[in-house]
Amino acid sequence: MSRWWWQLEIQGDRAEELIFAIPDLEIQGTEVLNSNLLRVYLSAEESSTDLALLHGKLETFGLTLVSTTKVAERNWVLESQTSWPDIQIGELTVKFTPSPENAVQQNLDRRTLLVVPSMGFGTGEHETTRMMLELMQSPGIMAATNKSVLDVGTGSGILSIAAAKLYEASITAIEIDGQAVANASENIALNSFSEENIRLIHGDIKLAAETYDLILANIYAEVLLELKADLIKRLNPGGSLIISGILAEKEKLILAEFSENLTVQSIQRQGLWIAVSLRK
Repeated sequence: MSRWWWQLEIQGDRAEELIFAIPDLEIQGTEVLNSNLLRVYLSAEESSTDLALLHGKLETFGLTLVSTTKVAERNWVLESQTSWPDIQIGELTVKFTPSPENAVQQNLDRRTLLVVPSMGFGTGEHETTRMMLELMQSPGIMAATNKSVLDVGTGSGILSIAAAKLYEASITAIEIDGQAVANASENIALNSFSEENIRLIHGDIKLAAETYDLILANIYAEVLLELKADLIKRLNPGGSLIISGILAEKEKLILAEFSENLTVQSIQRQGLWIAVSLRK
């Protein structure tokens, strides 16, 4: 039986900001149609609650809902992204492939990541993922002893894969969304890593019982605040926390909260977003 989704077309120059402002919505994917028109795919299984949340925010963000269409599930992200060119982020190159069967693995080196685009957030194209990957390669992080890494909300697994290529580390990747876990597992194997390199856990941060030298969290600002105590508790003394998914308008709030326990090392800004590197 097909799963059904709402295909929503939203008009306005703050459309992307709206999506990140409502973390409870089950977003399948987004597609930019032009400079101020965004197509969003939203689960129809709990449509009344999600659509009510969405409608309640449209006026706040100065947006207009142009159309609403019910469609059968497809992998819209895969359809729209498989033709993407390679992305260069520092020394890392992100390559895309429609499926593992189409992958050319023999030429993969220590600085090339292969990704099957899917519903899991994180392909290297979005500003937050880019900034995370850039901060992971910053001199201070590269010089640190990153023997253990925790990736909270791993999505496609791209940050964990990058960590496995950049550091000699034991990596734990946590993700609550089942579809993202499946995509992360696929991408981890595609890059020739196994459970020995990257331990993938379907669940929340409570399942990460150890402490870590480096913690990565590219998730919504609201969730970062909820997880603040859990993140700090799991960070080793002298360890680093790199966070993003933060709208620029929430920079002061995030810095005020996290700088109570950690020292800000670096801040990056791209478009509407920021990323922060902190040390314990």
